[in-house]
Amino acid sequence: MNVLKSIFGMLNPRYLVRAYLIGLVLSLTMIAMLLNMETGKSPAPTIALFVINLLVFPFAKLVWDQFRDFAMGRTVIFQSLPLHFAGKFFVNLMLLGFAMFIAPLGILYLWLKSRGAGAPQQQ
Repeated sequence: MNVLKSIFGMLNPRYLVRAYLIGLVLSLTMIAMLLNMETGKSPAPTIALFVINLLVFPFAKLVWDQFRDFAMGRTVIFQSLPLHFAGKFFVNLMLLGFAMFIAPLGILYLWLKSRGAGAPQQQ
């Protein structure tokens, strides 16, 4: 329990709420489309997968944000707003779809960072 507290404590609450809202909107959209399909199969396993991905989505998003910040630094890019939002939609959709595979990296990053923050600094 202490590990979960330290991992979630490393994230800004606003970041978590925003990531969960983005993930919730995308997940509900995908679930609605899934329920409207007439496949004859039970959608329960797929919905369970969406729920798992939604729960770990903020950690996958953290990995992407850290990678983007590392690669881009303080670079400023000018582009059209529709192109920007289309790119963000695509990235968030991919992150949500692969969250269960990407999120462990984010959890590991936060866990290592929380352990390093509590350790005494050597000089």
